[in-house]
Amino acid sequence: MALTFHRQPLFQATVAPGAKGSGRHRLPRPALGADGGPSVGVPLMGAAVLGAGFCRSQARTARTSKQSKGLNGRGSQVQMFVVNNEISETTSDVHVDSDSADQLVRYMGGNVVVRAVCATELVRKVIGMHKCSPMAGIALGRALLATILLANGRDEGESLQLRIQGDGPIGSIITEASSALTVRGMVGNPAADAPSVPELVGVGSASTLRLTRTHPYWKRPYTGTIGLKCGEIAEDVVQYLGMSEQTPASMGLSVEWDSEAGCIKQAEGWLVTLLPGWDEAEVSVVETNINTFDRMESSGSSRPHDICKHMMRELRGEYQAEQKPTFRCKCSKSRLATAVMMLGKTEVLKILRDKETIEAQCDWCGSPLSLTPEEEVTVGDKGHIIILGAGLVGSLCAVVLLKKGFKVHLYERYQDIRSIPSTGRSINLSVTSRGLRAIKALGGSLYDDIVQNLTTKVMGRIIHMPDGKVLFQRYGKDNTEHNYSVSRIELNKFLLNAAADAGAELHFDHALVESSDFKDHRDVGAELHFRTKNGDLRVNAACPVIACDGAGSRARYALGRSGLTEFSEDLLTRGYKEVLFPKPENPEGFGAKGEDGGEPCDGRFGLHIWPRGDHMLMALANRDGSFTGTFYMDNEGEESFASFSDTPEGRAKCSDFCQKHYSEAIPLVGGLDSLVNQIVQNPTGLLGTVRTSKWAVKGKVLLIGDSCHAMVPFFGQGCNCGFEDTLWLSRLVDEFCCDEGQANLEKCTGDNFAKCFAAVEAARKPSADAICDMALENFVEMRDKTGDAKFQVMKKIENRLENVFPSKFRSRYAMVCYGGEGNVSYANAKELGVVQWQILEKLWDIAGGVSHEQVDTIDMQEAEKLIDLLLNASQCATPTF
Repeated sequence: MALTFHRQPLFQATVAPGAKGSGRHRLPRPALGADGGPSVGVPLMGAAVLGAGFCRSQARTARTSKQSKGLNGRGSQVQMFVVNNEISETTSDVHVDSDSADQLVRYMGGNVVVRAVCATELVRKVIGMHKCSPMAGIALGRALLATILLANGRDEGESLQLRIQGDGPIGSIITEASSALTVRGMVGNPAADAPSVPELVGVGSASTLRLTRTHPYWKRPYTGTIGLKCGEIAEDVVQYLGMSEQTPASMGLSVEWDSEAGCIKQAEGWLVTLLPGWDEAEVSVVETNINTFDRMESSGSSRPHDICKHMMRELRGEYQAEQKPTFRCKCSKSRLATAVMMLGKTEVLKILRDKETIEAQCDWCGSPLSLTPEEEVTVGDKGHIIILGAGLVGSLCAVVLLKKGFKVHLYERYQDIRSIPSTGRSINLSVTSRGLRAIKALGGSLYDDIVQNLTTKVMGRIIHMPDGKVLFQRYGKDNTEHNYSVSRIELNKFLLNAAADAGAELHFDHALVESSDFKDHRDVGAELHFRTKNGDLRVNAACPVIACDGAGSRARYALGRSGLTEFSEDLLTRGYKEVLFPKPENPEGFGAKGEDGGEPCDGRFGLHIWPRGDHMLMALANRDGSFTGTFYMDNEGEESFASFSDTPEGRAKCSDFCQKHYSEAIPLVGGLDSLVNQIVQNPTGLLGTVRTSKWAVKGKVLLIGDSCHAMVPFFGQGCNCGFEDTLWLSRLVDEFCCDEGQANLEKCTGDNFAKCFAAVEAARKPSADAICDMALENFVEMRDKTGDAKFQVMKKIENRLENVFPSKFRSRYAMVCYGGEGNVSYANAKELGVVQWQILEKLWDIAGGVSHEQVDTIDMQEAEKLIDLLLNASQCATPTF
């Protein structure tokens, strides 16, 4: 097989035609190209496609993008190596490791990241599903490998779709992979054949490669498209990375066909990418490793590791992560139902009227699907209310409405939480008097039962400094103001029991589907579609619906799908993991001793924070004396959850990290092994913010709680804000639909519920938006500022002003946590907080700086003048404290 290589602009390469043979093809040793640059042939156990090498000029452009304002690849000199596209018909003497398992591994060294994958079983399965011809199978296999390599290391929950659309006989090639490496793929014409993959794909003027990235929390997908250059999948993907993502890259893909067995023999690939800050020396080393790839001998389950180690030679690369790619199709009855809904109203009504059975076949996996006439029930009447979601807010909302005499139907997508153990990923809640007002308003013993039996007092922050000092920052003005720490799952169980005891009709394992219809002509009611263990269920809701179904609310999605609301879901690049602290031998000594003029605090009564800049550890006390900790850090990067994998290398890296940054916390967690085990093994939680433009639709549906305003947990107000939503709903239901706190059926009209729901939205949305903003701001405060000496003194001055002028000055934190009555809403607290911090800054400047010991010397007369001047000048109404 004769091969000629040249340096060409924009990934061009000249490949001389070869001939098919009956044996295994080995490529010739490299020779110097005409321009003196390296030429290479890279055999991957037979005929292969390999797009290798780096686009140096584009890489430089990416590195200096601030000056160049983008990537211009035209005319750039590119080093790209491509191997011919022939099918290699293997013979029986070629060894196949029948015990090998699909595997992807990732290594990183310096500014170079290498991924290698062996996915023979997966590729064989997908190609067999579609009954592909040999060349179509090779093309689809290469696309699957490329998508797997691109998906590794993405944000949790992110998915990729690679679509190659040429004008050749195969039509389109579509592959998908999630960050968890669940993969599927298909081609337009699986029986198509051609001498080579580029001829099968077809490279015309309209031929494109498109990569689409999606995430449940993103408002819209991100899509990049380029024109196909040559039809070589590896080469075109590398071109995409350089042009659309400004990522210097090299990729190799190999799918080997066994003609005797009539199936795929081996499928493997690799991807090398450069991180910002790379240098020419690193590029030179990697290119040398790529050029000598043909000399590497390896087989079996260690091959992905061997590929990475070869590419990392001289770079001191370290193993980072490992994943197993698996096939998974998303086809389901609900997706078929969504597709049927797109047939048009007339056709859908005919199907429903005739109770037709709809049959279809999935294009991705070939599975047969059928829709039989679903079970339909009518739920509700005057005085009835349907609540979606049996979490904290949904359960409390059910108790509130049951107390007013409403009949409540509570639907929950999961099984009964009272029978589910903790999963190791639930941040302890901080509940405050603001949120607890909703429970106290119910009367009876609920409030006392929760406070006395489920909670632990939290008086303030206990800051564990890197130098070993431990400082206390009080939340309120004195010991009468504090928060409570409570287990989310235990509080949820308690409220759900209260709802059941009050007469709620509970329906578990009922997952709402986005096809639910809130858009019909009725003022009250909706058509709810549920997926249950026993099949699909359609509920004709003849009463109002209150959606408390959390941050991933399907009700919100159904409203958005119908154009009845808009919403955004913004994820942080950081995640969290739960870390459990056993009960310490001396919990009092776990706290602050009052050093350097600070206050002392018993370790059992504080929110412990180890602020370390880009990461932090927090812990809240449990009733049994143990602590539930939460570790926050980046999901990706040098020091990240991704780099702390459950491998010897990942554990060693995590161990070094913990000893460097959290040495004083290690004994409290039960030792280094305990801390490392929890960090590398516990699941990673997502952190994000949900904002919704419209909460209410007539008297049909109202969104409250996380379903319309989920927030990051750094102000501890997610639960409290949802509870306060319930309190406002209670008051406004009283106003529009009740007499003396009890439901009046004559007032339970669509018009009155519409007024009630609109009033809830008007009253609560500005505050919900404000606390979402403040929760993000408090993340920065807890991570960066709590360890700052000036900030610590300013908080002490703030506390003194609160005690000297209790009717005039409150900290923003106190207004957020203990406000709620008067007019100290979240929105007011946000605006007033800015003014009050300005007062603290001015007092600091007047004093020329203050130490902890000098706080009592602050001129209180000057302070009062500033308070009167600046707060009165504020556009916000003066709050009632």
